[in-house]
Amino acid sequence: MKIYEELVARGLIAQVTNEEEIGNMINEGKATFYIGFDPTADSLHVGHFMALCLMKRLQMAGNKPIALLGGGTGMIGDPSGRNDLRQMMTVETIQHNCDCFKQQMSRFIDFSEGKAMMVNNAEWLMGLNYVELLREVGKSGEERNRISRGLERRTKEKEAARKAVAQLLGKSPETVSAGEVQRYELWRQQDGKCAYYMLWRHAGGERAYGDAMPQGSIPPAWLADGVNAVQVDHILPRSRTFDNSFHNLCLCCHAANQAKGGRTPWEWLGAAQPQAWHDFEQWVQSLPLKGLKKRNYLLRDLNAEVQGRFHARNLTDSGYVARLTLRWLEEEYARHDVPMQDADGRTRRRFFARPGQVTDFLRRHWGVQALKKIDGQRSGDRHHALDALLVAACSEGMLQRMVRAFQREENGPERLHIPCPWQDFSATVGRALGSVFVSRVERGRTKGPLHEETLRAIREERQPDGETRRVLYERKAVARLTAADLDKIKDAARCPDVVAALRRWLDAGKPGDALPRSAHGDIIRHVRVCAGEFSSGVVLQRGSGQAQASNGGMVRTDIYSRDGKFYMVPVYAKDVADKRLPLRACVAAKAEKDWREMTADYRFLFSLTPDCYVLTENRKGEVKEGYFAGANRNTSAISLSLAHDKQNVIQGIGITTLKRFEKYRVDRFGRLSLVRREADPRGRS
Repeated sequence: MKIYEELVARGLIAQVTNEEEIGNMINEGKATFYIGFDPTADSLHVGHFMALCLMKRLQMAGNKPIALLGGGTGMIGDPSGRNDLRQMMTVETIQHNCDCFKQQMSRFIDFSEGKAMMVNNAEWLMGLNYVELLREVGKSGEERNRISRGLERRTKEKEAARKAVAQLLGKSPETVSAGEVQRYELWRQQDGKCAYYMLWRHAGGERAYGDAMPQGSIPPAWLADGVNAVQVDHILPRSRTFDNSFHNLCLCCHAANQAKGGRTPWEWLGAAQPQAWHDFEQWVQSLPLKGLKKRNYLLRDLNAEVQGRFHARNLTDSGYVARLTLRWLEEEYARHDVPMQDADGRTRRRFFARPGQVTDFLRRHWGVQALKKIDGQRSGDRHHALDALLVAACSEGMLQRMVRAFQREENGPERLHIPCPWQDFSATVGRALGSVFVSRVERGRTKGPLHEETLRAIREERQPDGETRRVLYERKAVARLTAADLDKIKDAARCPDVVAALRRWLDAGKPGDALPRSAHGDIIRHVRVCAGEFSSGVVLQRGSGQAQASNGGMVRTDIYSRDGKFYMVPVYAKDVADKRLPLRACVAAKAEKDWREMTADYRFLFSLTPDCYVLTENRKGEVKEGYFAGANRNTSAISLSLAHDKQNVIQGIGITTLKRFEKYRVDRFGRLSLVRREADPRGRS
């Protein structure tokens, strides 16, 4: 029995055209065939085994197999008709998975010259840019341009790195692996030196390589795959931080990596060798690094963070807040005498904190990453609920398995597999997120802005002529700054470093991936800019000072009713400042002088301020509810944002078309309580 007949007998042929011709080609070993593989993970699974066996059997008969990797199509999603989309991956991740596939397939398939081929459809599909198009649909033109420039820049950087590696190693660019590109980029970032050389030499480790690494320099030939003399190390141990970002990676010699082990550079020699640490600091500061994140990783004292010795600016860090919350909950339990022991007397932990890197890992590992977004956009605040579900599903046993695996990874790569908590986990989580209600706090202040009303701080300043004038200052985002604004920055003479950093950033074309930083390393996002002298406008009390608001700024909307109909009265900053509240309700398409006056027979119901919860029902029985997002005086209509997604707004809900109009209070647990009636701010009963 020949090979084709064997395949038919085994039921491996489902459909075929020109069977006689194709059968002869296969039997004579003249057929070229392909089998597709989607690189959605860094390892083949048992479902690929039959395809590999078939590929191997046909190759043994003299036929030429092509392993087609879906690096391009894998970035889009699953075409199989499933409701949940495949997680989107970066180009680097897909390339890494492809490299792993080739290594594993090589155990079965002979990829030597003329025997077999491995191709990636990303090589021709990515050049069409349709992946970027699909990922960017719905974004603003400015955002699309920024992303496009970033992608183009990163693609050029990767291509340049690939060519540079090929030249250094004396090989063709297409044969350069993703791992070699990564090692090259780290090598170049570190000025061609071992990251730990300055520390390692003080520990007597310089003798480990003798003349092979003069002054800690890594020979370019060591960047090639299979050379274990240098390794990629996690600066802050992954077993403690779960951080696998590029900022947390460095290139170092094998011996130094082994000596450092599962410690940070500071824990290794920082305290024990002050001179070594001083030399290390000087070297790190001299590196051509973009931004401060990599420097902070290399110089960070992780123990100090764990012990809670934070700077004031770090108090908003989510990890620190989580630890504070954990401590508070444990203290509350103890204060209320809640038993912390099981029936057998053993102390039981009731509260757990998980690092953000753990939830990020589990989102990707369990295939629920796509649930963070709806139609490619982050779904309001529901992603917090997703993280909460993952924290609840992550047991201590799972966490310990991750820690042990990452500890082993410090000395060599380790593939980690944690099965989903149950079979249909992704679908269950998706249904749970669909029912999430996000609780928001109503912003009921009448002092603050609504509809992006601009408030300008008023300061009394002495002018060069000796007179005191009232000067206006507005808070301006750095993205909106111009060169002319630099001379108007408040207290510019007292902060020349800030002005200089902003000027360099503006001269560089306002790069979005490298925001300006102060001398202390803090990112500069907003500055106070002089907007001229105060001449007119509404003066509002703001904290201990005063602020100017334009006359047209709406601060709230008052709702009245009579005979089953509803009316809205807009209240402006000038009205609040003058303490003369209006009593005219909007009438669509009419001038303000023709609006309806709210006489004593009109009953005040409530005031609408940002993020108060509203339910409406029109005369057709259509119910719409959500958080108050704004009012339109020209159409006498309001807008509501959905409870789970603040970006999704229902517009054009006409007041006069409603038969039910209710306001609710929302507590921190999302429970709604009807507001029966509020006191009339005009003092009418």
